[in-house]
This record gives sequence, structure tokens and C-alpha cells, in this order.
Amino acid sequence: MNLRHLVGIALLLLVTVPSAAQTERFDVNGIVVDHEDLPLPQATVVLLTQADSVMAKFTTTAADGRFTLRRVVADTYILQITYVGFATLRQNIEILNEDVNVGKLTMSELSEELGEVIVSADHVPFVVKRDTLEYNANAFAVRPNDVVEDLLKRLPGIEVENDGTVKALGETVENILVDGKEFFADTPTAVTKNLPAEAVDKVQVYDKDSDEAEFTGIPDGEEERTLDLLLKEDAKQGLMGNLSGAIGGEQSPGGRYDTRLNLMRFSPNTQLSLIGNANNTGQSGFGITDLLGLMAAGGLQDVSLLRNAVSPTNSGGFVESIAVGFNAGHDFSKNNYLRGSYFVDKLQRVQNSTNQRHELADANIAAYGEGSSVADSDNLGHRVNLNAQVQLSPGHQIRSRATMQWNSSNTEQTGTQQTFGQRQFLLNEAHRAVDQHATNLSGNGTLTWRKKISERGTSLVTTAQFSLSDNDQITALSTRTGLAGSGNLMTWQEVQQDQDLFGKSEAADLKLSLTHPLKSGFSLLAFGERDFSRRENDKRFYNTSNDDRLLNSRLSNAFEQTYTYYRAGLQLNRKGTLGFLTLEVRLQQSQLDGTTETGMPPVRASYTHLLPQLRYERALKENQDIEFSYRAMTREPSLRELQPFTDNSDPLRIYVGNPNLEPESRHMFSGRFNSFDPWTQLNIFANISTTYARNQIVPTRIIDESLRQSVTAINSDAGWTTSAFTNVGMPIRPLNIVVRWSNNLTITTGSEFINSNENASRILRNRLGFSVSNRNQDIVGLEARISGTYNDLDYSLNTDLNQRYINASYSFDIQWHPAFNWTIGTEFRYQTYDRDVFGDVQNKALIDLTFERLFMDERASVAIEIKDLLNQNLSVAFNNSASFISEQRTETLGRYVMLRLSYRLSALGGGLFGI
Repeated sequence: MNLRHLVGIALLLLVTVPSAAQTERFDVNGIVVDHEDLPLPQATVVLLTQADSVMAKFTTTAADGRFTLRRVVADTYILQITYVGFATLRQNIEILNEDVNVGKLTMSELSEELGEVIVSADHVPFVVKRDTLEYNANAFAVRPNDVVEDLLKRLPGIEVENDGTVKALGETVENILVDGKEFFADTPTAVTKNLPAEAVDKVQVYDKDSDEAEFTGIPDGEEERTLDLLLKEDAKQGLMGNLSGAIGGEQSPGGRYDTRLNLMRFSPNTQLSLIGNANNTGQSGFGITDLLGLMAAGGLQDVSLLRNAVSPTNSGGFVESIAVGFNAGHDFSKNNYLRGSYFVDKLQRVQNSTNQRHELADANIAAYGEGSSVADSDNLGHRVNLNAQVQLSPGHQIRSRATMQWNSSNTEQTGTQQTFGQRQFLLNEAHRAVDQHATNLSGNGTLTWRKKISERGTSLVTTAQFSLSDNDQITALSTRTGLAGSGNLMTWQEVQQDQDLFGKSEAADLKLSLTHPLKSGFSLLAFGERDFSRRENDKRFYNTSNDDRLLNSRLSNAFEQTYTYYRAGLQLNRKGTLGFLTLEVRLQQSQLDGTTETGMPPVRASYTHLLPQLRYERALKENQDIEFSYRAMTREPSLRELQPFTDNSDPLRIYVGNPNLEPESRHMFSGRFNSFDPWTQLNIFANISTTYARNQIVPTRIIDESLRQSVTAINSDAGWTTSAFTNVGMPIRPLNIVVRWSNNLTITTGSEFINSNENASRILRNRLGFSVSNRNQDIVGLEARISGTYNDLDYSLNTDLNQRYINASYSFDIQWHPAFNWTIGTEFRYQTYDRDVFGDVQNKALIDLTFERLFMDERASVAIEIKDLLNQNLSVAFNNSASFISEQRTETLGRYVMLRLSYRLSALGGGLFGI
């Protein structure tokens, strides 16, 4: 099906769009007082339709008790008013052809206090509890084919990013539960992009404790922002799901396709779900971050000429994927359950990339590099998650979690890189071809045991953790490197090698904690812990000529590293009604043992650190809290930094590990302020953190006259990183809009060494964002966003390389429902790039259009989707560090048109559950 035919169908559908009637709208006014005729400010006023009790409008009263509900469609309504300590007031009203003044409304006091602040009855927005904000999904109208993600976008205080990430009250949501139970483990978008919105009754927002904190009853700072989706009773009585398929063209001989399937069955004790997606448009029913996460262990490793640009696993290109997920869970009783999920996915990606790079080469030398690469990768991944709990007796429980993952990847890549010095003289050139096969098998598990050993609440908690991995990587490497000599003559070197890398790792951690309650809300926790990890790497390089393989003993080596930690500490906690305080001191003794095959002296080192911690959190008032924390920690060198191997996969940047590295010592200070006012819907989230690192691990580079580099890591002086984030959102009711403002500032200082000369760097990055959207999106939904990122890079060794540049983006989204069964949408994105960095660059504009119509009692839909109307799509990534700034551009799927058919396999209230 070509572009002309699809556009013809789109035009045919368009001419049948019913004209939207220009419905008249009116205002509803009034004043709310108590029995003494005193005004009640901040009372919640909600207008519900009499036909189905769906919320039409809501607002709050002003300081004088007055309110106005603006632009209400003529109809019959229920006016409902709620106020803390007063009985809910309801009154039927009818709007005909003029504004309505309901006059003075008197509320009656309740005889007793309620355990929760009620701001909603059957169909109004929310209930505010002590530590939970609960939204009533029935108060927010959704369309028949909407999923949970569409519902969340309508809830005040909740935001959904373009990649599917959910933020609630300013914080990123880590867990999404269904009826309080894990659903597809750690893949939140499997829920938000597949569960029908109409199946949800309530949405709860709270901070979920870690397993250990839940067992001990003492906060450990590991809380995770969580959404819990409570289902309607109808949704627990049968099967529901959705099937959709789309076809189109023009960008490939076989056309474009996208198919999606989800089937879900819920009951009070059992969950069963199947989701799947197959496409060649780069889409995913799990969210692209989740899908790529499944591939993380099996992809191309360290073979990109674009080493400091975006990784080949997430930087655009042409993608074809198929993914299937299955989730099951059963509660045998209240405290005994078994849950699990399984994913299998296959992803193929082709990337054609170009790159530019400014790099600090010495005190008076700044180099410029450019290159290109073509990569073709094929990835296959499997992942299993299990979670179970058994209650042996009251106060005696065992909980276990386990994950097993297997990945396989095949990658072919060719690339060319050139480096120029002053006056654009070519200093070096490299051509490379890589053929790599990699497999990874890994698993980890946690077992937590809790026993209450006294009536006062003294409890014993034991946590055991383990992890295993086995990695094999077989690489055929071919490089041809040219180095400039006298008279600008190039001297060429060729390498033909097979590189075989085999790695294994294992780790085990055992922690024993004893918690004892004291007086006045205090408790004391004593713990001891042993943490052990071992890694083995065996690297064999073979020089190849014709069909012969000759071992290169100089580059081949085997390395074994063992870290052992012993930790003991005391933690004093005080938990009150408004917050908690935690003071901890721990003594950590660590020991490193490393041996090599080549006869180098063994690496043995022992370190002792005293690591204090402090955390204070306090609720200033309902839905407003502050937190301060300090934590001391250590950062051990990675295996790549330690192992004395030579990595020549990039012939212009040779990397050699340093087995004599010592751990970094880090001190982290942070503060947080979080505020959400459910009455005014003003939300403020701000945090600041500073990390001070001593004995910092930094790179040192030796660069020859041809700008060929040898890189290793050493310990250096201290460095700082400071970041501050602020997010503010609020409605402006007179304009019927919601505005959001955010600012994210990061400042990093540090150093690295170039030919033994220290280069002290300061990198400042500040991202500012602003968005505005209309509040009532029943007929038209509008959102405009603008953001800009300012980068300021300063280098002490060569100030000529200092850079200041701004990249900005602008976007505008429209969703228009001219009739209930019609949706017309457009998304506009415009990205600009600073010309001061790499000269003339191409800005890009993206326009997507969608035309959708429901039919068959709103269970089926047909849609025309036009992607990248102007055919300008391109993946562009800027990156900078202590000594370089780079830009990578990757070809990405451009303009295409698709015809999509979707069918809902069930409908709530339609008697179709259980098919």
C-alpha cells in the first residue's frame, strides 16, 4: 500500500467527519457558608452529570466562600460541595440558556472527626489520607480505547513523559501495582500501555518501603514512589484485552507493520496476562526503555569508534522487534503468594552514523575528529522474574525474589575515523571492521527472613542476596591505521585478530539485623554484614593470517578479582507522627585480592572506613514534607579499570587497566522539598545534592605526535558534583490552563591528565523547561512545551577549547474530539542546535498526524497515522566530558503512513467478560 493510496483513504475519512456543534456554555456561581453564616474558603465544589455521575467541572471556593464554575454545557447536573469536618452537600441544578446563580449554600458540621480527609464521594477527584493520595478514576472521563497511560495524563499531579516514564507529585514512579500486587515485575510500562483505563476504579500514590524496611518497620531510605491501580469489580470477572494491527509504507520494500496484543484476566486471588508486540517502526508495547533494558547485557561491547557518543543500543537507526510477555500471580492466603513474569524479545537494528568531535590533545593542541560507521545488530533476550512470600506463623515470614536473564547478540560494524590537527592537517586515520557474537547468562536473588522474638516488637531480620553471571564474547577484528609522519606521509599498520573474552562473576551478601523498640518512639537497630564478590576474565588474542590463528601472548591474559567486605553498625531511629530521624554509623573493612596469569605480582589491598549516615524527614503539613540526608560511601574500581588487559579494539585509543587503583571515598549531602496541594493543585518538587569525591578515579592519556592515545585510570585529587532540580506545576483557573516549569542544573568539577599535565575541568549544564496545557480536554486537548539546555565547558589546560552552547526544542500537541467517536490529533516537534560548536547544523521539524474513528459500539476503531510528515527525522546526540565535546547523527526512520485497525475483546458492563 503506497503513500498515495493511504492519503486517499485519509481524505475519504476526513470528508465524513461530522461538524462539531457549537454548544453554548454558561457559568455557575454561588457562595458557601457554615451555620453561622461565615464563609468557608477552599471548599471543593464539583459538578456531576445526572445521567452517569461523571465529573463535568470542579473548583474550590475563594477566601470569601464564593465560587464560579465556568463554561458549563447546558444540561442537568448534581452540584456537590465538600469541606473538612462538614457533611457533604448535594443539590440538583439545571442549566438552560443562561448563567446560574445558586445563591448561598449552608453546610452542616459533622458530629465526629473522620479518619481521612474526604474530598470525593462517588465521582469526585480524590481522597487525601495520611500517607496516600487516592484518585477516583470515575471522576476523570476516558475514551473507550484508552489505556492507563491516557488516564494518568488526566490526573492532577501526575505527568507522563514521551518515553512512558511516569512522575507522581514530582517524583519518578518506580513501581506500578495492580490491586496491591506486583504486575510484570520491574516493567511499569507493560501496565500503563496495556491495561484498559476503564478497568481502573482508584489510583493510589504512596511511597513503598523496601522489603527489609517493611519487615523491620524502620525506614531505610530505599522507599520507592509507587502507583497502585485498584480495579473495578467488573474487571475481576472475566477476560479483557485488545488486538490491533497496522500496515503502511513507503520506507522499505516490504512496507511497515505494527501489531499489538494484550489479554488480561483478574480475580480477587489470581492475575493472568499476556502482552505482545511485533513491528518494524521502532515502537514497543513495553516502552522503549524497558525493551532495550532486556538487551543491556548482550549487546556490542566496547567496539564503537564513536566511543563517547550514544551507545549503539539506544541511538536511533532502523529497528525491527518482536516481544512477548506473560505475567501470573496467585494469592493462597493473605500473607502467602506466588507471582512471576516472563519476557522474550528479539530486536534487530541497523545504524548509519556520522560524528564530529573537538578534543583536548595537549596544552596547546586541540584536535578535531570526524568519522562514520555502519552497524547491524541482532539481539535475543529472555527474562524470568519470581516473587513469593510464606508466613510460617504470626510475625514469622519469608520473602524471596529472583531474576534470571539470558541474552545473545550478533553485531557487524564497519567504521572510519580521521583526526585533524592545527590548520586541518590530517594526523591519523583508522578503518575498522568488527564481527562479534556475545552471550550472557545472569541471575540474582534475595531471600528475606523475619522473626518477631518478643511481645514488645523486637525482631530479627536476615537478608541474603546472591548474583551470578557468565559472559562469552567472540570478536573478529580488522583494523587499518594510518599515522602521519614527516612530509605528511602516512605510515599504515594493519591488525587482523580474533579476540575471545570469557568472563564469570559471583557475589553473595548476608546481613543480620536486630531491631529493638525503645521509649518515646525510638528504636535501635544493630547489624552485621558480609559481602563477597569474585570476577574472572580470560582474554585470548589470536593474530590471524589466511586461515591460521597464532596466539598473541603479549595481549592475552587472565585476571581474577575478589572483593570482600565486612560491615557492622548501629542505627538509632525515631519515628513520629510527622516524620522520622535516622542516625547510623558503620565500620567497613574491605579487602581486594587480584591475580593475573602473566606472573605480575598479586594485587592485595585492605581498607578500613568509618561511614556515618544521617537522614531526617518531616511532614510540614498534609502532602508537604522536607528531607535532609548525609551519607558516606566508597566507590571501588570497576573490572575494566583494574584488569591489566590491553584493549585495542579502537586502534586510535588503546585502553590498559590499572590493577593498583584504590577506592574513591565519597560524601553525599542532599535535601528535598515536596509539596502538593490537592485543593489548588499547586505542586512543587525541589531537591539539591552535592557529592564530594576524594582519591577520585580519573583517566590519564598519553598522546603521541600523531594523536594516537593510550588511556588508563589513576587516582587523583578531589572532585565535586552538584545538582539541583525544581519542578512547579499549577492551574490558572481564569485562563482554564495548567502551567509547569522545571529547571535542572548540574555542575561537575574534576581533572584528568594529558601527557602528565593536569587538566582541571568545570562542566555546567542547565536545562530549563516550560509547558502549558488546557484543563478541560473533553473536546480539545492542547499542550505546548519549550525547553533549552545551556552547556558551559571550561578547561584549564587549553582555554581555546572552552565552549558555551544552547540546544532547544519546541513542541505542540493537539487532540480534538469533534464527536465522541472521532479523534484528530497532531504532534509537532522542532529541535534546534547551536551553530557555534560544529558550524552549520541542520535543525529538524517533526509532524505526526492521527485520524481515528470508533465503530461497532465503540469496541473497534480505524485510524490513519502519518509519521514525520516533513521527512526530517534524525537522531542527534551531543555529549561532553572533561576533555571533549562530540556530536553524533544517526539515520532514523522517516516519513511513513499506516492504516490501523483495533478491536477491544471486552467491554466493562457489556456482558462480554469471560469470553
